[in-house]
Amino acid sequence: MTFKTVLVQVEPGYVHAARVQAAVSVAHMFDASLFGVGAKALDEFLEPAAGYMKRPVLRELHNEIRAKLADAETLFRDTASSVDPLWRSIATHPLEAMSNSARCADLIVSDRGSETAAARNVARPGDLIMETGLPVLVAPPDADRLLGRHVVVGWKDAREARRAVTDSLPFLRRADDVLVASACAEADAPRVEAELRDVVGRLQRHGIKASHQPPCTERVDPADLLIELAERSGADLIVAGAYGRSRAREWVFGGVTRELLRRSPNFVLFSR
Repeated sequence: MTFKTVLVQVEPGYVHAARVQAAVSVAHMFDASLFGVGAKALDEFLEPAAGYMKRPVLRELHNEIRAKLADAETLFRDTASSVDPLWRSIATHPLEAMSNSARCADLIVSDRGSETAAARNVARPGDLIMETGLPVLVAPPDADRLLGRHVVVGWKDAREARRAVTDSLPFLRRADDVLVASACAEADAPRVEAELRDVVGRLQRHGIKASHQPPCTERVDPADLLIELAERSGADLIVAGAYGRSRAREWVFGGVTRELLRRSPNFVLFSR
């Protein structure tokens, strides 16, 4: 298993160029194609009125969107010229465009984004994790390159974590060392220790240089634990399952996922 097509959104105006540069670094890592998606719909306040607009006005607005997407394509091809760049422009909402394009790819590269008006044209990483069915690599602010020589894997005996380990195998095979870690209550430590040994054994059978951290039984935020271990080991990549539940049409993330999305200084590969 490897990644042969990496997917990244390129918004008009290139709000976060580092995201695309990080995606280029990942494509180089796996000799993969890089699929850029440009997506933009009518502004939110204009959409409800679109049905009442005169055709020339509506045509002008759509022409403006096409022009902005053409600019995004130029920026993308300039940045991704060192890899095999593929491009698709879709005049629709970014999440819909990325979800539909996910069928073409093996991995999505995203970032935290921001709350600026321009950044609202970018599909949020949490939505990508929940909607696309692909592993999502979330870059920290301004990070434009992933090395992946040292990796920390957050473990919890749940489907999401097992999926994350499987999805991250291409990264783990390239790493110099992989540390698997978990936090639990003291009474659960023997069971969790056995789980960690099982995961390490599986990785070692893949030829991966893996070891485990004894289960942390102190009262510590698991996200803090993973971030601290990554800093201590020099890792720039954390692998984690994405835990959440649906509340009506909204996804509510568990604490570890939410905190890693919000403040991890490392790249995080999420799967669910």
